[in-house]
Amino acid sequence: MKTCDTHWFFSIGFLDYTLFPERPEFYATYRLLNLKDHFEYSDKLTLSVVDLKHIELATDADKAYGIDKWAALFRSISWEEILMTAKNDEYLMEATKTLYNLNADDMVRQRCQARMDAELQEQYLLKKIDTLTTDNDKLTADNAAKDAEIEALKKELASLQQNV
Repeated sequence: MKTCDTHWFFSIGFLDYTLFPERPEFYATYRLLNLKDHFEYSDKLTLSVVDLKHIELATDADKAYGIDKWAALFRSISWEEILMTAKNDEYLMEATKTLYNLNADDMVRQRCQARMDAELQEQYLLKKIDTLTTDNDKLTADNAAKDAEIEALKKELASLQQNV
């Protein structure tokens, strides 16, 4: 029976954590191995892992293949940072454009949500200002009434002291 050698399985995982903290490594490749006799199951099944927390551990080979640049792209947290990372690499720039297009609708939704949040915040603050202004006016009137009462009591006291 003839086996088919055309099926390959590659998995590349970009992790934002260190898989094995005691053995940090930027880029690692794993294959299945028989634990008893150390026979490799197949070279057609490969798991690769890129640790985004350890880009500084990239080897010259990792850099030659541009894995460090892809990792930097995935680590980026703003569009400005993504564009700066991709600006000198046509493949990264193409990926950036695709990513932007895929997220365009979400970005519009986020902007609309941010505007609605700002409007609600403004309404809340205007209402709060109105309430505080009303409270301030009431307290000012109360203080004026108390001041008038104090003046009246002072006059009454002075009058009583003169009669004694």
